This record gives sequence, C-alpha cells and structure tokens, in this order.
Amino acid sequence: MSRPTPPAVIFFDDACVLCNGFLRRLDPYNDRFRYAPLAQGDVYGKLYGVAPAGGDRICVVWEGVPYYGGGAVRLLVRVLPVPWMWRLPLRLLPDVLVDIGYEWVARLRYLFGRQTSCAYSPSIREKMLFQ
Repeated sequence: MSRPTPPAVIFFDDACVLCNGFLRRLDPYNDRFRYAPLAQGDVYGKLYGVAPAGGDRICVVWEGVPYYGGGAVRLLVRVLPVPWMWRLPLRLLPDVLVDIGYEWVARLRYLFGRQTSCAYSPSIREKMLFQ
C-alpha cells in the first residue's frame, strides 16, 4: 500500500517567540504550506514516511524532501512571493553564511522569550496540519 503524498509543511518551534513572529510575518505570503509544531514531526513521519529529523531547528518539507535551518529559510523565500527585501540578502550571501547566521540566531532565539501557549491568527490556525 502506498503512502499519500506528503503535504508541504513548515515545522517550527512553537515555544519560541521569534519563530512564531517569523510565522506571522510569513503567513500573508503563504499559499502553499501547512504549519506544524516540531513536536508533531513523528506523527507526520508515520503518516507520510518523511520525518523532520532536524531536532530543534526549523524544518520545511517540500515535494517530499526535508530542508533544515538556513536551507529551509532559503527555500521559503524562493518559493513564496515574499517581498524583494527578504530575497535580496539571501541571494547575495553565500549559502554557508546564511547557514552560519541561521545557526547563530537559532542558538540565541530564547533570549527573545518563550511562550507556553500561542494565540494564532485564524489564518494560521486554518493552515495547521494537526489541530
């Protein structure tokens, strides 16, 4: 029996204030991806055979392939109609610098705060993969 085609999903750290802010900024441009907290990656893996194995880093599953960290961010700004000012730095910087920048921000992200529950907008709630 074949598995269903995996939907395009952005797995994010739902306890991270910075990650949730990124999601809110990205959402108006998003017409292709569903959202899911990283903790639900195992459920997704069992359903679709593709599991986000990036630990506590953002993971984007696109066309059945997982992308992590800086690669996930580059993919999002490449496939979504985001403003040019988001695209320009990622086009000018080498991939290794984007990855280093992502890792630096990821390590420090809880300095911006943690949250125990999220008040998502209706637009984000309707795009959540697991409700």
